[in-house]
Amino acid sequence: MVAGITIFSNDNTIQVDDRYDTYGLTNKYITTSIIGTQGQLTALAPSVNGGIIELGKDPHPTSVDVFEFKKANATPNDNFGLEVFDANGSTMFHSSKKPLRILDFVRIPPKKPLDWQNIPTLSKSYPNAAKVGVVISNWSPMVAETGKPNFPSAIFRPTIKITGNVVVFGWWGIEMGVVIPSTLGNFCDYLVVDLTNY
Repeated sequence: MVAGITIFSNDNTIQVDDRYDTYGLTNKYITTSIIGTQGQLTALAPSVNGGIIELGKDPHPTSVDVFEFKKANATPNDNFGLEVFDANGSTMFHSSKKPLRILDFVRIPPKKPLDWQNIPTLSKSYPNAAKVGVVISNWSPMVAETGKPNFPSAIFRPTIKITGNVVVFGWWGIEMGVVIPSTLGNFCDYLVVDLTNY
């Protein structure tokens, strides 16, 4: 006999499954240092609506809301709810943990800009979420030549501006007084997540 449980949404998307780990909210706080959030499964959102998250700045010029997610753990003191185990008895889902709700995966390939002063941005809207945030999976700076004698190069790092349920992925840059070879850089990967009522 086959054992286990799978719960689907109305559009046939798996919501809970004994074969897959579910990540739940374990902590949230406000900070101006987002460097320490890397290497963890954390979602970031500006503390102020319309705020901008600027990667590579520490301390960060504005406050950022940080939401930490970890694998579901058994909570023996709970006396109600739903807990799903795998075949080895490990907790795969617990209803007391607010789950990581993924809305989108966004990959932005940094390219050497033709016009380094006007780098295009990407704007995406998520109308079903009242509060959105991003999980930063991977990013790297890019370098462009400016043509200026005193500042021949500029380094750009990713920015994320969140206003309501609209996310704008862009760049912030700083001119450099030394020549740095132009690079195409790596992909910038983001998960957009629903943080409504978290």
